[in-house]
Amino acid sequence: MRGAIMSFGSVSPHHHSGNRRSGRDHHGPASPVGGRRVLALSGGFALSGGLALSGLFALMLGAAGIATGAEVDRPIVLEVVHLEERLAFQASCDVTDGLGTTRTSRFAGQTNSSVRFVGTGVACRLHSSDAGLFQATLRNAGTVLARARGGASDDVMIAAR
Repeated sequence: MRGAIMSFGSVSPHHHSGNRRSGRDHHGPASPVGGRRVLALSGGFALSGGLALSGLFALMLGAAGIATGAEVDRPIVLEVVHLEERLAFQASCDVTDGLGTTRTSRFAGQTNSSVRFVGTGVACRLHSSDAGLFQATLRNAGTVLARARGGASDDVMIAAR
């Protein structure tokens, strides 16, 4: 499921959640199937190795990726934090994948939580009707991609590519 919410977790304002890799992604590492190794791609396709034709296909696929400028999907984590109390919020996030397809995910949550997406870019609009300020951060592998603060009935917009 490209561009969908992958997992929820809780974070504290001083704890980096989702930055450690467990060795498995949503699609998992390459795994042996029938004595051959199969590489699962983000779109649910699979390529198998071992045949000369497969190598030619992989070469053509790589050339097509270069020609189209396709980007590689990566995990991007949205963290929403409030230092004083929990605030309820609603979010609408557009997640773009490596093929240029954009999917919209709408959800509700509370501050001090995180949402994990997989794609090349994420753009979110967050709204809280509670009278409090919160901070939204987009991260990839511990690197802050974007940070925004707001709230008190104003929408917070945040995007990273």
